[in-house]
Amino acid sequence: MEEEKWYYASYSAKDNNGEEVFPDGDYFTADTDEQAIEQAKYLASEGQDYSDIGHVELVLTSVCRVDPEKEWDEIETIWY
Repeated sequence: MEEEKWYYASYSAKDNNGEEVFPDGDYFTADTDEQAIEQAKYLASEGQDYSDIGHVELVLTSVCRVDPEKEWDEIETIWY
């Protein structure tokens, strides 16, 4: 049985006034690096909603393979 691969997608964003927003990233699993990149692009396309500033569009900045056994340390950046 193949071990589950975990990934972390990070984003940048700006609010409606052009101010930089620091969006939360996403942790997720995928079978391959290519699937992880596609999943991260999809997550970015959904944007994020905030109670105080509303919806913001996300720009995917990187996708990293992470280790959940070692406090989610980055193992390798696979896309930036």
